[in-house]
Amino acid sequence: MVTDKPFEAEARRTLSAILGGRVVDRDIPGARHVRDFDLVDASDTPVHAVEVTSVQHAGVRATRRALDQLREADVGLTEFWAISVHEEINVRPLRPRAAVLLNTLTQLGIGRFSVCM
Repeated sequence: MVTDKPFEAEARRTLSAILGGRVVDRDIPGARHVRDFDLVDASDTPVHAVEVTSVQHAGVRATRRALDQLREADVGLTEFWAISVHEEINVRPLRPRAAVLLNTLTQLGIGRFSVCM
């Protein structure tokens, strides 16, 4: 089944690869108490029933939203930079200085670096 729910699609691929079995959809729009899918064995016997859920903390959602806004904004970079930060890092204090600092690194000939904290 093609799903517009990325967590469910990833769960289908991952669990089928790790646990084995074939995915059989059970998700029915509007139905209650129905799981998303089963993993069934070769004889179509359900081996695992799966309901995919997601919980996110408000801080995590705010950080992702801030990163998305920063990603979409024209901040004046002279080169492309990809930045990965832990989802609980508050990026708000970095935003005003990020473009200047990254452009300075570009001017110094530094095109890549890594920091782990």
